[in-house]
Amino acid sequence: MAPSGCVVATTIMVPKDPNSPINFEPSIRGNTSCADFAQPKSHLSVDQAAKQTIDLRPAELIVTPNQEFAEQLLKHGCTLKRHAHAMSLDLTAYPPEPNRPRQSKESQLTQSTQFIEKLTADELFDSWSAAYPRGHPDYLPGRRAELTAENLQPLLDRSLLGANHRSSLAVLKEGEVVAAIMISLREGEAPYGGPWLSEIWCDPRFQRQGIGRALLTMAITDLIQDRFSSLGLAVSHDNPAMKLYESLGFTQVSESWTVALPTR
Repeated sequence: MAPSGCVVATTIMVPKDPNSPINFEPSIRGNTSCADFAQPKSHLSVDQAAKQTIDLRPAELIVTPNQEFAEQLLKHGCTLKRHAHAMSLDLTAYPPEPNRPRQSKESQLTQSTQFIEKLTADELFDSWSAAYPRGHPDYLPGRRAELTAENLQPLLDRSLLGANHRSSLAVLKEGEVVAAIMISLREGEAPYGGPWLSEIWCDPRFQRQGIGRALLTMAITDLIQDRFSSLGLAVSHDNPAMKLYESLGFTQVSESWTVALPTR
């Protein structure tokens, strides 16, 4: 799913630069500067804001919930990196009881799972990378060391989205990681704070066996037992995983567009 990139929220924070054509919250993703929650300032049209944003370059990546602004950025030479949907699940209204018996697939998995932080990013990489082949909405080009350092290690060491909930598990077969789920406990309030599905994946060799659904259902049950009220996530547009989330009761709360400014 690779949902751990820039995700927009409803709160807008005004940057220190008064000349900026947009309101945004500055952040860093790996070594890349990111303008989260970007919105054109009220005295500018979206076209003017797009042109000035490209000229002034407040960040390398612009993340906006404003589709018209995103379209103007793309029109003027930016590159779409991700179109994402933020979704949330109300755990207080979730049908299963907290102490319900484990289903058969879940029972099988509990015999072959390990808490995610007991593994290294390198041990997770092969199955994670295989789950997002070229052509997948969340495919990421790059070298192994760079992808590991930017996408997996920050989740394991808690530097990106916070602590990992106990339901963050890897599925192992014969000592090899074949699937995993990572539930981060983000700062702030729902739907963007609190428990967050930062990663879930399954090696293609083991897909269509219900492993992903079982891992997510187990996590939901554990979160309910721990008295959390919601679970959020971000999923890329056209990612087949969206159907799974919808079937489990997740509903959309926002959309965002992440665009890269043209290189000079």
